[in-house]
Formats: sequence, structure tokens, C-alpha cells
Amino acid sequence: MALCLLILAGTMDNDGGTPAWIVCVDILNKAKRELVTQAIETLEKEIDAKRIDIKGNLITVPDQPSDAEMKLFVVGQIMTNAEEMRHKYGDYIKSVQTKGKDITASEIESAERARLFLMAIDKIEILMNYSRQLDAWMNDASMKVDLLDPSEILKSTSTTDERKELLRFLKTNKTLEREETFSKKEKAIIEAAGA
Repeated sequence: MALCLLILAGTMDNDGGTPAWIVCVDILNKAKRELVTQAIETLEKEIDAKRIDIKGNLITVPDQPSDAEMKLFVVGQIMTNAEEMRHKYGDYIKSVQTKGKDITASEIESAERARLFLMAIDKIEILMNYSRQLDAWMNDASMKVDLLDPSEILKSTSTTDERKELLRFLKTNKTLEREETFSKKEKAIIEAAGA
């Protein structure tokens, strides 16, 4: 019995409360939720700017999808068709740019709208790819029950270039900072994990 208590006590973070691996999983889960929220907000800005128009019903059953589910569906469609859209809109932008003095003001405006739309696609794709990476990272962090320090868990599970890049992104993302996604203690854990 004493051995079991000793092992359990050894898995707590340094304040003696929550196990360190749970602290890490919570940090990564908060990051995932915020990144998905940022992707949806990017989509909403594109809708407001009328660069994306959503028409029709996704499902015609009594249980209609929520607005958030519908937007996640659209984000998924953007992810699926990102390369095709880059090619299509990229070709259009190039064709407008090569017109020279025959270019019209409406073509310049359309090309600029296409350029902004492509930037939004890139942002959505980056945010969603990062959020997907966090799923596997949460799983890996949950396996580190033997480590006492949450920053050590983040550090030991962020050995790939992709995770190091993601950790840097979490440390420098202005929206995460502005939205106060992480507490001071959580920010310190992320900082201590390095990158």
C-alpha cells in the first residue's frame, strides 16, 4: 500500500496537486480548441468580406447542424480542396498580373480578393494542421506518468521538428496571448519546455 501511494505522489506536479501529465494534456487541449477557434474565425472573416459564400443545407433532417458544426464542415472542405483552390486562384491572379495596360480596375480588385482568399486558406490550413498534431501530442504526454515536471513532459514529447515548430508557435501566437488562453503558470511551463 505504501508503495502505491509513493508512486502516485511521484506523478504530481511540483505544487502537489494535479498530476504533471494532466497539466500538459490540459495545456495542449486548450491550444487545440483555440487553434480551431482561430480557423473558424478566419472563415467567418472571409464570409463577412464576401470572399466565401456558403449556400444550401448540409443535412436535411430534424437535427440540423449547429453553426459551429457547419463552419467546421466548411473548414474541412477547404482543407480537402486547398491545393485545387491554390492552383485555380493562383492561375487567375497570374493571368490578371500579365495583362499589362489592358487590365481593368475590377480585374485588379478580383485578383486582390483572390490573393486575400488564398492567404486565408493558408492560415486555416496551418491552424488545422497544428490542431491535428496536438491530438497525437496529447496522447504522448498522457503516457509520461513517471515525470514530475510538466515542462519536462512537453520537452520530452516535442522532439520532432513539427512539434518544436508548434511549441514555438504556441509561445509566439498573438491571439493566444490576447485571448489569455494560458494562465501565467501554463505560459511558464511552455516557456520552460524550450523550442
